[in-house]
Amino acid sequence: MKEFKPLLIKVTVVDLGLFILSSFCFFIGHMEIPLGFLLGATIGLLNFLLMYFQFKILIVPQQEKRIRLKSGLSFITRFIIYGLGLILALLLEKNGYKIFAWYTVFIGYLMLKIVMLVDNYLQTRKDRKSKG
Repeated sequence: MKEFKPLLIKVTVVDLGLFILSSFCFFIGHMEIPLGFLLGATIGLLNFLLMYFQFKILIVPQQEKRIRLKSGLSFITRFIIYGLGLILALLLEKNGYKIFAWYTVFIGYLMLKIVMLVDNYLQTRKDRKSKG
């Protein structure tokens, strides 16, 4: 978990920063957009932690016979959580409650991946400058 802590902190800071910036500067009167980002980013972080524990189950040698079952259930649980977030946003929107925009929930799911890619790019660029 130590190796993921800096990444989780970066992702949390970026997500909260985007939420605050977008809600106060761009989407006054349309709070469903930043709230959708926040819901999607929170579900994305939760799924990232579940993936970490799934890999931990698979990598650590254990004598249990049900390791594949636990891993498979963790995999299915992650996708159910993704689906529930989108279904929640769609059902609320269908019933007239503009709390979460479904498209921003989906974009919020991608925020973790975007932050990881940008962080990796910046780290590679920094390493190249220090070498040459």
